[in-house]
Amino acid sequence: MKFCRDHQYSAGGLVHLQACIAALEADDFRTAVSHFRSIPLGGMGCFNDWFPPVIYKHESSDYVSAIFDSLVERFVRLFRTASGEPAS
Repeated sequence: MKFCRDHQYSAGGLVHLQACIAALEADDFRTAVSHFRSIPLGGMGCFNDWFPPVIYKHESSDYVSAIFDSLVERFVRLFRTASGEPAS
């Protein structure tokens, strides 16, 4: 969430991620899974179809893309594993 906000991801695109995090903080795993499943992944116009802009001096476009891809992959893999979905 912090990376997306810092790098100017559109607020409307973060609604389900924000709700997912809020549900996790409230120990409501069922609602968190529901919001996770509402995050569109894997195609044009999906959550992960984004090229974050370079914001800080130490960044490059390759760097921010790699960080975003890594964060999304880790989040999806952990969430799918925890919810019993195949991690593919």
